[in-house]
Amino acid sequence: MTEEDRFTKSIFDNALKVIRDPAAFFRQMPREGGFGAPVIFLAAMVFLGLIVNLIGAALIIRPHNIGGGLIMLIAAPVIMVLLSFVSAAVLFLIWRIIGSKQSYETAYRCMAYSCGILPVTSAISFIPFAGVVLSTLWGAYLIISASIHVHGIKPAKAWAVWGIIAVIFIGINLSAEMGSRYAARNMVRQRLEMQKLQDNAVKEMQKAKKEMYK
Repeated sequence: MTEEDRFTKSIFDNALKVIRDPAAFFRQMPREGGFGAPVIFLAAMVFLGLIVNLIGAALIIRPHNIGGGLIMLIAAPVIMVLLSFVSAAVLFLIWRIIGSKQSYETAYRCMAYSCGILPVTSAISFIPFAGVVLSTLWGAYLIISASIHVHGIKPAKAWAVWGIIAVIFIGINLSAEMGSRYAARNMVRQRLEMQKLQDNAVKEMQKAKKEMYK
């Protein structure tokens, strides 16, 4: 097996470990070793998650609306890698506040490897409302596992802090989804009304023509 094959295999192995047994994964996760491996893992999970989104969109949305998704397939991993350093900084700050002594690099590793669920949550996201709840709760559970097994936070404190944050995020995401669905319904209704007006206008013009030639 080549070095590249071993590295690729380790990406999928780590993703499966995060999904199947996050507590064991975080207990065994190296606390340091550079940003290279977690960054590449994160980019790979974002890429796979986007592929799942594109497949789902192709089944639900008309194909000509997916062109932007193909562009994002290239751009999103780069954007997400850049944003991941900010996300890790936020997590690092919260962990420090609740008692962690671990470094920023360790916080980044916890955040990056928690993204091992992205391909699955991308599929779950197509379930109306429940998808948001399940994805957020699963992500919170991974962060709680990292808090306990990497950062040494007491379970009760970890569940309380991240549980509250998860509830807040669920509320925000559900409100956003409700708003987007309401806007989508309004757009469909307006499109139907416009089509009806156009049809009526055509009928009136045809009627006027007939009256002229009588």
